[in-house]
Amino acid sequence: MIIEHAGAEGPVITLRLDFRAPRDKVFKTWTDAELIRKWYYPAPGFRCYVAETDLRPLGAWRIGMTDDAEVDTVVRGHFIEVVPGSRVSYTWTGACAKEQYWTLVTARFVDRDKGSAIELTHGVFEDEQDRAAHEMGWMGCLQHLARELGE
Repeated sequence: MIIEHAGAEGPVITLRLDFRAPRDKVFKTWTDAELIRKWYYPAPGFRCYVAETDLRPLGAWRIGMTDDAEVDTVVRGHFIEVVPGSRVSYTWTGACAKEQYWTLVTARFVDRDKGSAIELTHGVFEDEQDRAAHEMGWMGCLQHLARELGE
């Protein structure tokens, strides 16, 4: 089964983050495996120990994080759509306390006044608790992304 869109039913995360950095730089920082390792972790005490991206439709991606207690969290999936500098859409599974299931992440990169923005949608989650946990993780990662971009 291929997930084509996040849908409007069930818990969905929708976030927008504005940057002074140009759209192409934000896109590269979001998709380049070496750069992902610098910002993709949800909270202090975590570190991203692996990031792999095959940035093409059906290309695989995988990100692994660990915390001070050496508890691993690995998320993975496949790219559905890649429009360089503009949009990526990919499946996502992993890091669930319960049985893992697939969701869809779509990140749009848009120009704004004197910089750019990411418009992120992630879902559909099975319940509000899982959505809230993922949203908290995204908020931490996006704060580190902003720092990596010099915001």
